[in-house]
Amino acid sequence: MNQEYSLLCRRYATAFLNVYGDKISLEDCKVLRSAGDFLGSHRSILAFFELPDLRPDRHQQMIDLLVSHFSLPEAIKPLLFLLEKQRQLWLLVEVLFVLVELYLQRNNLMIFSVESFPVLSSEKLEDFKKFLHRQTKKDILCRLKENKDLIAGIRAQSSSLLWEYSIEKKLREARHVIHEQG
Repeated sequence: MNQEYSLLCRRYATAFLNVYGDKISLEDCKVLRSAGDFLGSHRSILAFFELPDLRPDRHQQMIDLLVSHFSLPEAIKPLLFLLEKQRQLWLLVEVLFVLVELYLQRNNLMIFSVESFPVLSSEKLEDFKKFLHRQTKKDILCRLKENKDLIAGIRAQSSSLLWEYSIEKKLREARHVIHEQG
């Protein structure tokens, strides 16, 4: 997406949060992100809004269907109606992602995907969250995954940060040094 459309998506998301931000929760953000992921993979769904329509209530029914199917918060409807009215609903996926990103920023939250092998115990996870909090100065939310390739290690990745400590990383670094030295 080019910079002009990216800025437009950010403006829609910012305006929405300025007006309806208190009606959105962290759980709603998870649902919005999930809906954005699905619609990003199935963009043809949004193409139905571009079809010529004889009945004026059809688009409202389609928006109601989107909201109910994805269990989106009711507060999102004005944004959907605005995008549809301005014939910009094709920006919805990006607007949803920016909306979630801005919500997390405003609430000083950061989501990390944490991969390890073996899976971290709850005590170790709490210690690791404290470590990430000290590094980022943000409250940390984690999604845990098991990754056998890490070989007794841990890897944490957010939308903007990556931290890894594993034997796999050490092996990659060693291969890189060997390759550089010829």
